[in-house]
Amino acid sequence: MPCEVSEEVRGWNWSTYPLASPSQLKLSVSDIFNNLCESWRLLYLRYTRQERPYEIDVPVPLLEGSFIHSIFTEATKHAKGLLYHEGLLDAEKFRQGFDDFSRIKFHELLGNFKGIAHERAERIFDRIWGLAAYTYAACLDRFSLRSRYLVPDGLISSVVPLTTESPIDGSLVGLSKSIRPDAILWPTILVELKTRQQHPSDALALTAYAIAFESQYEIPQNFGVILYLRLNQDGGDFKVYERLVQFSDKLRTEFIEKRDRALTILEQGIDPGLPPECSLHCPYIRFCKHDR
Repeated sequence: MPCEVSEEVRGWNWSTYPLASPSQLKLSVSDIFNNLCESWRLLYLRYTRQERPYEIDVPVPLLEGSFIHSIFTEATKHAKGLLYHEGLLDAEKFRQGFDDFSRIKFHELLGNFKGIAHERAERIFDRIWGLAAYTYAACLDRFSLRSRYLVPDGLISSVVPLTTESPIDGSLVGLSKSIRPDAILWPTILVELKTRQQHPSDALALTAYAIAFESQYEIPQNFGVILYLRLNQDGGDFKVYERLVQFSDKLRTEFIEKRDRALTILEQGIDPGLPPECSLHCPYIRFCKHDR
């Protein structure tokens, strides 16, 4: 697919206008695109006034989203471990290796997400973990048939062609030194996994990762993928919808504008004022309710 991107907004031009950061301060991608505070007053309270957030009850859908991300990461890590450390290059033995560890991994992960009902968490885990086992085992079977001379490292990179939460140094473009997209699919396709409804900031956050990637590696990023996972009512099954994101000039410029606005708030210590509406899930909502 064609993709025209102006050279001035490529990440490797981090030192020139308009991409040059207006501040020495660094922000995480979630600082800019947190979906909780439209006016970025959350940044002002957290960093300028250094207020401590209140503990709030995390809603179950957000807990489930984090739980799903953890399963995704753990399944990918476990697949590589079976192939590298256990040497299970036979698809049937590999699949059995996944099954043997399923209960152990489930209880390890569930310990961090006690707000999810046990039975529902088990259904979610079994469906995603089972799909990972099936998918990677099928890939192993397919690629191992191509040639008997494939070395394990090359074979494994084809069977599990992604790296989860690989750190990217975003410091050249005003972001933190170790920002982490959900996955990088070989060779250089950035992937984000979302379990909530689509939001305009999703594409902008992925664009931020793309620009940071370009600034570090000087490899052009034209497209990325957002995977929207939708659970059914009982959590026993799901659908995945792919959204291809083109890192256009428009998205890149909007990222720059929002980054500069957030950094200016912190640099000048400006209270940006209250947003039109406060999210009930914001850990600083009590400060804003008091100020209204």
